Amino acid sequence: MGVFFLNSYVNDTYKFLSLFSEDENEEFILTLFSDVDSIKNPKHLPVKLLNLNKPLNKWIAYKGKQKTFIQHHNLKKKQAVFFVVNAGGTKAEEINKKRAVFIDEDFAKEKYVYESEAEANKQREKLLKTGIFKRVEVEAPSAKNKQANQWIVRARKTKKEIKRLKIEFLREHKEELKDALIVETFSGFHIYWLINDCSDEMFKMIEEALIVKFNSDPQVKNLARILRVPGFYHQKYEDEEPFLVEVIQWSERRFDANVLAQELNLKLGKKQQEKGYTKEKVKERVSYKSELRRSTTVIKYRDKPKIEFAPPKPIEQEVTFSRALEEIKQRPLSDFVASPILMNGEKVECPFHEDEHPSAVVFKSEKGQELFYCHACEIETKNAITLYKSKLNYSYRKSVEKLARMIGLKIVRTEWEQDLKDSYDENREFLEEELDVLYPNLYYYISKYGRISYLRYFNDKASVKILDKDYSYEDKNIYFSSIRHIMKELGKTSMKSVHHTTCLLVLLGFLKRVPDESIPEPMKARSRALKESLKSELEEQGDKGKKRAEHLRDINFYITTNWSDNAFEMEKLARTLREKGFSMTKHMNKTGLTKLLGKELANRVFMDERVVSKKFEAKEAKLKEIIKNEIEEVGFCVWQSLLTKRIRYTAEAKEYNSDTKKVIKKRTMKEMTKKEKEDIFKRALPSLLGNEYQKISVRSEEKKKMFGYTKKTPAQIYVIVPV
Repeated sequence: MGVFFLNSYVNDTYKFLSLFSEDENEEFILTLFSDVDSIKNPKHLPVKLLNLNKPLNKWIAYKGKQKTFIQHHNLKKKQAVFFVVNAGGTKAEEINKKRAVFIDEDFAKEKYVYESEAEANKQREKLLKTGIFKRVEVEAPSAKNKQANQWIVRARKTKKEIKRLKIEFLREHKEELKDALIVETFSGFHIYWLINDCSDEMFKMIEEALIVKFNSDPQVKNLARILRVPGFYHQKYEDEEPFLVEVIQWSERRFDANVLAQELNLKLGKKQQEKGYTKEKVKERVSYKSELRRSTTVIKYRDKPKIEFAPPKPIEQEVTFSRALEEIKQRPLSDFVASPILMNGEKVECPFHEDEHPSAVVFKSEKGQELFYCHACEIETKNAITLYKSKLNYSYRKSVEKLARMIGLKIVRTEWEQDLKDSYDENREFLEEELDVLYPNLYYYISKYGRISYLRYFNDKASVKILDKDYSYEDKNIYFSSIRHIMKELGKTSMKSVHHTTCLLVLLGFLKRVPDESIPEPMKARSRALKESLKSELEEQGDKGKKRAEHLRDINFYITTNWSDNAFEMEKLARTLREKGFSMTKHMNKTGLTKLLGKELANRVFMDERVVSKKFEAKEAKLKEIIKNEIEEVGFCVWQSLLTKRIRYTAEAKEYNSDTKKVIKKRTMKEMTKKEKEDIFKRALPSLLGNEYQKISVRSEEKKKMFGYTKKTPAQIYVIVPV
């Protein structure tokens, strides 16, 4: 590919541009204009590709005799750096070669138009309450507006929300984007598919089809389109830090236009079809007393879907809700939907919008469940239950009951199931109590970081998936949920944070982990299958994947307890945690919990074979000995002095003798580092102090001298003294 074979890139920006051309003498037009000024006078600077094969700080473009240092204009004058994607000029009629087709995914901005100021301000307040917008502004009618007599509401999302939407988009379109060149901007992505030259008409049809498929910016489709150059800063928003535009996925593949259209299943020549619904993301209170909020998506259908369901059949069998649910999921959609005819592998006209040509499909999932999906209106994947809910807007349970009647099943509730339902209803009521007044210590832990939303999730998980009594532990319904699934359901981004929060809820007693011997065999079998599947997937990803696969643990199974019944004990434990200085970062591990609260509570959270290592115990014992000796000698022990002191300790080690094929135990001497000592202090402070000693802080220079500490730093020292 021309310059690509030179393998002489000095920066990713040159590498990026070189993918668009096979000729290093080909001209690229770089365009500069202000990211911050309202009046933008673009400066078009033609420059040959070969002149860009140098560090960015040496990029120079000439216009007549005027010399422009590109990076200086970007950094100092806050001018954005763009390039004309296609070759030939800056106007459509000047373009003589198509290098790529492209889309612009912008997740940052939303725009609403209203006929009155009151309506616009009402929408502004509504958007601000969601918590996902950083700025919402109302623009009064003016001559510059296209709608001169209308009020415009312009909203910009928070960085956190934009990041979430970016991750969601890449995950959803992973397969379609595998051969695309992707550039990340502050607001979203510029996505390119490199192409061989094609006709103007073909270029236009592909751009229109890409906009329909990815729901991208409908304005970004013209022949002379300019898009941002990676390696330079996006500085459009003065209240945000400059954002470095970067390539996050590379692709050298160059398509013939027809091949691209075929591989992406583009509907050429079709206009964008109107979606059969509207989506609105809102944040709702987790309870009427709390200011904490959780995200939810509200879907409103424009019209009732044109679906006709089968009539009920005579009752043939009475079953539990869970049995009916499993039966419904395994039945074909045609058992429930009379019209349109939904058959596996067949395309059908979508009942959610005016569908000129069949654009929906029925397919089987990996679990054997028949699902419905429309490629045109993006109504999302639906099974029989969600299709029924879409049509009649019934609750989940009511929908299952109605569908069960269509196949001759009647759902009955056993006494055990009713007791469970009552317990989970009580849990919902518990969250509506004045927890900050009734259980202040418990509230201290669960009110932070949206943890109440976790409690709602686990309670709902237990409530919806009630099986029969054979699938229970301590008379509670058993279920499992992976950390990844919790992240997805609650819209979280940190796996570590989700894991720690789940462990905290187990520690406090909101949940219980089910011992391996109490897990029903069918559940174990499914768990093992999921584990093996993940293990195989990891092992295919190199040495790191194989190492991770070796340490995979079994999936955790849970029950949700009755919170009202256990509230007193949970509050008591929460008070103990606060008194002992419990910290998620220091103590949410087997060693930390064992040292802080004892083995029984540590085993409640970590039920596997993890134990406090003998190495840790040996180091702890050595520190205890030194503290005791110093206190016996001078009456105190200065914490900071102990950290800097060179300490050697005795620990037991094992060595394998290859000749005798036996394990030899031997004694080794090691020096304890400052980091190791700090780690022990963090995790085992209560154990180190015991009932004999206490830690006090000393700030004044005079008092520090009393303890023989003459250094000015740190401003505060800690001293261990007898109780």
